[in-house]
Amino acid sequence: MRQINLREVAREQRQANPDLYSPDLDRRYKAAINVHRTSLGKKWPLGCSGAANAFLALIGPSMGGAIRGETVGRGGASRPYRHSMDIGRDVMSFDWGDQRITRWTRLCSAMLGGERYVSALTALLNLDWRHSTNERDIPTQELLTGFDGYVWPLLGQIRPRIVSPLTNLVWDTMLSKVEPLRVSFSVCPVPLPREPIIFRSPGSDFNTMLIKPHNHPSRHFLTNHMISDVGRACEWFLNQAN
Repeated sequence: MRQINLREVAREQRQANPDLYSPDLDRRYKAAINVHRTSLGKKWPLGCSGAANAFLALIGPSMGGAIRGETVGRGGASRPYRHSMDIGRDVMSFDWGDQRITRWTRLCSAMLGGERYVSALTALLNLDWRHSTNERDIPTQELLTGFDGYVWPLLGQIRPRIVSPLTNLVWDTMLSKVEPLRVSFSVCPVPLPREPIIFRSPGSDFNTMLIKPHNHPSRHFLTNHMISDVGRACEWFLNQAN
């Protein structure tokens, strides 16, 4: 299996402009939009997209259903690489030609504290690259392989402050990697389906929060009230961490 190796590229970016990976949201945002749109010279594995220095990384199980005319991803091994990894304004879009854009954008806006941050500082990373509307159809081993071989290495390079598994199955898949990295932190005062985990990635000099929304943002069961609670939890974490 081909491994992601962006260590040198990310190091060069941080050395040239450390604010691109700053733990401070506004510093990272200002640095990102000031570089306009810059390619890292590497490509995303299929099923992953967005900002290569995302402050917020959403983690999904797979790419969902294929849109009309789209080549159907089969998932599993031999994951292809497609779109370039970019930093800058408007590198993330949830416009899949339907109404989902509203709920996805609203969730990201609440988690980041403002809609202006969403298109420049959000990434969507899927554990598998098949088109499937039911995560239970994806073999557990393929979810684990996708996380270990693709998504976890990407998180080490993107350096997000907020990581959000979008389903219980994704949370459970990530837990064995994240739990040993947990750091002591006050308990989140906002009641959520799963208590957020504050952890520190290997080689990182700041803490990151693992937080799960009540429901997947493609489902209408994720209400505005739920989104508001997730946003308040993210605000609490960033205020405490800073």
